Amino acid sequence: MLKKILLVLPLVSVCNGVNFWNTNSQQLPIFTDVDLKLVEEVRLHDDNPDLFIQYMGLVKPINKEWFMGVYYKYVETLNSNINSNRIVFDVTYKKDWLFNRFRFEDILETHYWKYRNKIVLSFGETIKPFISDEVFLSCANGEFLENRLNIGFSYSVNATAKLQLSYMLQNKKNFEQNVVCFGTSIKF
Repeated sequence: MLKKILLVLPLVSVCNGVNFWNTNSQQLPIFTDVDLKLVEEVRLHDDNPDLFIQYMGLVKPINKEWFMGVYYKYVETLNSNINSNRIVFDVTYKKDWLFNRFRFEDILETHYWKYRNKIVLSFGETIKPFISDEVFLSCANGEFLENRLNIGFSYSVNATAKLQLSYMLQNKKNFEQNVVCFGTSIKF
């Protein structure tokens, strides 16, 4: 069944202006209380690769519920050859059904800073329905940049691997788009 889902999902991206984002993430311990996190994301628009994102960095727990991370992020816009290098700083709160991430991101070429706040509410064990909202603001003037409202579910394959499927409505100042998101994550 899973193979059928994975084969069908990219085809959904061409239906009625729906885009498809695929994210794969791995997290592995490298020191006591420090993990290396690696993420790759490909975004399809009109069934063509549009954006490629890679980031890697370190995640460290502050205590049982708070975590901080620092990452290098590379973003490649495939149809316009506009690429960017970014530094990302995260502070995340995780407890039971609540996830709240505070993120600052600097686009190094322009030193344009933006703030992102993502809140996720989820429940369940093996299959976890969730709803999330992420707001993007300019650090220069507090201007609204983007909002992402996401609803879906994650499935824990085992103690270290998870699959996620969701629908997202992305609103920017001048447009909105529908996105089907699929992700995998492995934590060693």
